[in-house]
Amino acid sequence: MNEKWEVHFGGDKFQLNLSSYSSLFVNYTTSEEKFVEAIVQYFQPRSKSKDELAIKDLYNDYEDVHYKYLQALKLSNESLINEVKLGAKSYLKNQIKTEVLNNIETNGYLNSINVLAEDLTTHTLEGYPVKLNKFTIETFIRMLEFDDGSVTFEGTNTFLNHAQSILPILNKHFQKSIHSQKIIFYMYPELYLSPHEQLKMKELLQIMSKEIPVIVITKSLLFLTDDLTGQNYFIYDHQLFNETLIEDLEWDSPMLFDQDELKENIKMIFKKYVNLFELKPTISNYKQADIILFSSIGLYVVVFLLNRMGFEFTLDLDEEKVDTPVYKYIMEIYENL
Repeated sequence: MNEKWEVHFGGDKFQLNLSSYSSLFVNYTTSEEKFVEAIVQYFQPRSKSKDELAIKDLYNDYEDVHYKYLQALKLSNESLINEVKLGAKSYLKNQIKTEVLNNIETNGYLNSINVLAEDLTTHTLEGYPVKLNKFTIETFIRMLEFDDGSVTFEGTNTFLNHAQSILPILNKHFQKSIHSQKIIFYMYPELYLSPHEQLKMKELLQIMSKEIPVIVITKSLLFLTDDLTGQNYFIYDHQLFNETLIEDLEWDSPMLFDQDELKENIKMIFKKYVNLFELKPTISNYKQADIILFSSIGLYVVVFLLNRMGFEFTLDLDEEKVDTPVYKYIMEIYENL
């Protein structure tokens, strides 16, 4: 999957970038719950919001993306905890029911159980004012509970071990039960996890994304995508990674920087420092600071990005270590903040 959508909702308009594994890093201006819920509800078989939301395909001449184009699913670490409980609406329970129903031996087993239970009732409870209800698939499923003993533990985090067991089953369930295209919105996968455990969780989601596109909504640097085409960052609903970003970065450049170098520096700076963008970071090229960049191209890119987003920053630079055209560009922007 490699798509760009323009989403119109409630008078707002924003661009969403999608690849097989995409990410949205949330800042204080992002209304993530509002628009994720709107998109998920739009892409349902019986959509109730199809008249309240419109999606345009930017790669296909702004054609409408119909609500039947795919089905959206919303998951989170909290929802996985509910999966373990095998609740009535859990995907895990539905997949178990599907497996049982599809087994050709199921009816024979149920019939044998009912015959034996009826014999037991007849021989032991004759004369008692009771009757025997049939043992059904639903009865069987209600008797099941999640077995921690079946999970191979890696580390001490029970949730992560549950996720390693459940996510592959959910992936299988979605593939079998949903015949249209699918996309998963995964909300805050960093919840309950240490940095090392977050990397393990990201691996699970990346494996899942090979069959079903996944977009993670996160405040953790560790879940960011490596692919600029699937990177998302909103400033009051305005997408930073829009179709003109690279073009404008090249056009404004005070030196002839290579486009591939510019892209690599965007990826590096975003994945390393995006959590600092909204905090008025100090940028330096010679000493310890919030953002430390030694190359002229890196300094140019970070100042360009912060200025484009309207975020404030401070500079502490060694002028002699910066190419003169870049230094002049940076200082002109800084003095006009």
